[in-house]
Amino acid sequence: MLILGQEIQVDTAPVHIAPGGSILCTLKGDAATVAASLRALREEIAFGMCDADAQNSPVSVSVYFGAADRADFDNVIKNFGSLEVASSDMPEGTVKTGLSMAARNRVIDALGK
Repeated sequence: MLILGQEIQVDTAPVHIAPGGSILCTLKGDAATVAASLRALREEIAFGMCDADAQNSPVSVSVYFGAADRADFDNVIKNFGSLEVASSDMPEGTVKTGLSMAARNRVIDALGK
């Protein structure tokens, strides 16, 4: 995967849908802000990454988390007002492939450079 001109290795993993469903959110903005928001989220909630479109700025990253964590997600994201945020529900039974946690972390690191 190409992240701001840097090729990084990514491996995939099944998306885990939490009991009660999950939320898929797309965060769009400048790379530094997206990276900072993902680091802040990582400290507050468990989230996975489905995809990243980060060849140019602005970048777009799709993450998912359990629907029960929506309030915590919103509380963190409100500190990054310049981000565009779009979300949709992923009900139980949704089958999707995303990035492994190691690949997610490599994407976050590459965005923050």
